[in-house]
Formats: sequence, C-alpha cells, structure tokens
Amino acid sequence: MNRARHFILLLATAALLAGCSPMGMVPKPSKELMDAAREDIRDNYCDYDGAFEAGTNAARANEAMNGKNHAAFCDKPARGTVIRAYRAGYEAEKERSANYARAAGAGQGYPKKECLEAYGEKACGYDCKAVGGHVKCAYDPGHSCLVRFAGIVCGLNCREEFGEVKCDETE
Repeated sequence: MNRARHFILLLATAALLAGCSPMGMVPKPSKELMDAAREDIRDNYCDYDGAFEAGTNAARANEAMNGKNHAAFCDKPARGTVIRAYRAGYEAEKERSANYARAAGAGQGYPKKECLEAYGEKACGYDCKAVGGHVKCAYDPGHSCLVRFAGIVCGLNCREEFGEVKCDETE
C-alpha cells in the first residue's frame, strides 16, 4: 500500500477511534489505542520524505494541494517543514507533468492521464489496469502496464518474454 493511501486510512481510523463515527456507533477507544495511532502517523508522515511523497501522490491524483491537512497530526515544531515538503513534492510533480506535455508538442501524441477505480482502490496515471483486487497505473506517459496472473507490472518498454513480464525500467 502506498504511503498516501496508508496515511488516509490512518486518518480515517483515527477519526473513527476518536468517536467521529455516524450515530456514535463505534465505542470510544482507549487512550493507549489513540496514542498508538498518533504515534504511527508521526513516525511515518511527519518528516520531509513522507510529506514530499504525499504531495507528489496528491498531484498525480489531481487532488487539490493541501499540506495543512497532512501536517495537522504532526508536532508543532515539525509542521512548517512538513507543509514545505508537501508543497515541494506537489509542485515538483506538477512541473514534471507539464514538462512531459511541452516535450510532446503541446499534447500531440501525449497520452492523457486517467483514473481507474476498482476493488475499493483508485489509481491515476497512464495505461491503468485492475486485476486481483489491485489497481495500478504507470507514473510516466511513456511507460505501460502489463497484467500477469494476479499482479500488475508498470514500467518502460514492458513486454512478455517466455511467460514472464520484463521491463527496461520498472516503477
């Protein structure tokens, strides 16, 4: 599971655990459980790398840039760094995508990003595929995805050779 999806699930779990469920159907969790959920969020998402990746993934999914939500569960001293890293990841991905469009001659022959939802998952990118409970898209427009049994492989120049998927570069 990618870090952004893991982060969203943790936020949803924390909200449910905090008693924010519809009609109060979930009992209030113990203090220990809430502390463990907060610690997991801080350990995995309250650093530069985690925030940068979350910003990159938000841009790839064409979501609005919102680093403040990402930083809300982090300690106050780290929030500024987390917001800056999220913004840097988001803007770097948007610039990378724009560069691909310019290099392809303002969209001529340039594949459009697509989003695919299946099995309760959503992925956005290029040449999206769904199989065996998973959804995956290539990050780069020149890459493709191949389905092999219950897995999806995306990368540059992917092909099937002797019953195996081979790519010059995998994602």
